[in-house]
Amino acid sequence: AYNNSDGALFAAIQLPHGAEILELKAVGDDGDVTNNLGVSLYRVSAGGANQIATVSTSGTPFATTISTTTIAAGTEIVDNENYAYLVYAGGVDGDPYIRNVMVRYRLGASTG
Repeated sequence: AYNNSDGALFAAIQLPHGAEILELKAVGDDGDVTNNLGVSLYRVSAGGANQIATVSTSGTPFATTISTTTIAAGTEIVDNENYAYLVYAGGVDGDPYIRNVMVRYRLGASTG
């Protein structure tokens, strides 16, 4: 995706109810050492949004994959009855751009 107006992209993501979120991964290009490219996964309810996971280029240009398996405690299990899920990409104004975002999950987790 490419955005040179405000540098932010949002996209809804559908994950299977009850799945366990294991990893957030993003692939893109960041030729700008000053501005970072960041991608976050959120769960959203009427009460607000909670960040589940985030990855960033952190000042280092990249043309590869950035990922994390650090998932916020209490947000690991997908709950489609109470939340919607979205991906936010920031810093995508000009040279940095995102190619794709992937969420790895495991089916069969319990909602408790």
